[in-house]
Amino acid sequence: MLKHFVLATGITIIAGLTSVNACAETCDGLLSWLCQGSVSSKPAPESIQQDQAKQKLRATAAVGQVKRDVQRNQRNGVRPLTAEEKEALFQQFLEWQKSRSAGNPEER
Repeated sequence: MLKHFVLATGITIIAGLTSVNACAETCDGLLSWLCQGSVSSKPAPESIQQDQAKQKLRATAAVGQVKRDVQRNQRNGVRPLTAEEKEALFQQFLEWQKSRSAGNPEER
């Protein structure tokens, strides 16, 4: 019973809020803060706007750096290893490790 009451109350509140947002011409009253173009809404302070601009600039610079690194590696002939190549390299390492430890048993 309580679940139904909470559900009905929630739906009623949501319906009321969406109807207030739908009529943007009437932004006066208790729910004026819900209006998007409300007079009471203030722009963010300059310091926050500058911080956001700096973050966007840093993100753009980081993406540019990654792209330049990838291009540089491609020009140098360096490419990522495939799964098969990684497996073959690991097997070669294991063989090298066995041969090295077989030659020097005191290393363990």
